[in-house]
Amino acid sequence: MAAGLDVERALGGAVSELAAALRGDARPADGGASLAGTLAEHALTESVRGCAVCVIDGTEAVRVVGVAGRTGVLTAGSVWELAASPVLEVLAGGERLHRVEPSASALGQALGVAESGELVGAALRVDEDDAEGPRPVGALLLVRDRPAPLADDESAFIEDYTSLAALALHSSRHTGSQVASEAMLSFLNLVVHDLRAPLTVLSGYVDLLRAGTFGEGPKAWEKPLEMIAAKVGETHRLVDDILLAARLESGAVPLSIETLDLNDVIARAAVRSEARAGLAAATIETKRSPQSVLASADRFQVDRIVDNLINNAINYGGHSPWIRLSVDDAQPPAIRVEDRGVGISPELHSRIFDRFFRVDNRIPGTGFGLHVGRVLAEACGGSLRVERSVPGEGSVFRLDLPTAAAPN
Repeated sequence: MAAGLDVERALGGAVSELAAALRGDARPADGGASLAGTLAEHALTESVRGCAVCVIDGTEAVRVVGVAGRTGVLTAGSVWELAASPVLEVLAGGERLHRVEPSASALGQALGVAESGELVGAALRVDEDDAEGPRPVGALLLVRDRPAPLADDESAFIEDYTSLAALALHSSRHTGSQVASEAMLSFLNLVVHDLRAPLTVLSGYVDLLRAGTFGEGPKAWEKPLEMIAAKVGETHRLVDDILLAARLESGAVPLSIETLDLNDVIARAAVRSEARAGLAAATIETKRSPQSVLASADRFQVDRIVDNLINNAINYGGHSPWIRLSVDDAQPPAIRVEDRGVGISPELHSRIFDRFFRVDNRIPGTGFGLHVGRVLAEACGGSLRVERSVPGEGSVFRLDLPTAAAPN
């Protein structure tokens, strides 16, 4: 055993840090830097003068989030291009412990590695039951004054330690994202509440004016009032989509699964869309199945998905949009929304379901609709996809839902 190395004490400290992170005791507000610094301290062995904990920051860079050293020369907070960083060499290397040329980048200088010294890197990986294997989250870089083989117990300690450190750091960062998500959701709840109140008042007065409660208005008011009512409805949906997107991120969307007849779903959707379709001079057709087509899903969320698909078809439908809602009694049962709009290039078929992605920024919208639709469809046990889309010819979106048992 190397002199001065207390493997049991060091591993015990690492386990304590892991337990604290899993309990949520680690403070996530600093991005895990405090935890990473403590982890680095535990990694100091007799032959290691200093160490740095680096994390992969997105996909383009690595960031030093925690450091420890016997001479205090190490500094945290530096960021390097991933492609030019020794961290990439560590992650790409097959060995658990990988020697890095310290002069290969500014990292060696920042860590105070002497010309005669060396860096030993160990990958921090977490296993998320992915078929591709453990995912790298960063690296531990050990600063040594001179190249020399690590003692067997030091090598074993570092290998075991990196597994624990990766779990602790990953858990701390995950806890931090949960806290941030909850804070964002609370904030959006307040904002949405404040937006809904004036919208509700505005909508109420428009309805009263259209009903003649304040006396019969001029004939010329009919079209403007109809447009105001439709725009208020659109704004309501936008506010709901923003809040729903935040709730989806935090997993706070409850579902009430029931048996739905998809023929009824498209009939209700066509009625709900009449005002919007009228403003856009759009034609909405429905094609029902001859028999009931039963699916098992949340009625409110399915209505939301179909409404979003109709709104997209109107937005991208060009002059006098044409839209057809149909029911497919296949297995699984499905609702199809077809249009003759601008269509979508094949390379964009997967990207259109990303948050905030929009095919044409000149057309009003938030980029939430399709993303929310796919997430809700999957939450109900179904799927939402592009069945067909050709630029200049139009698109067909397909919402598959779980089959419901036929009533006795």
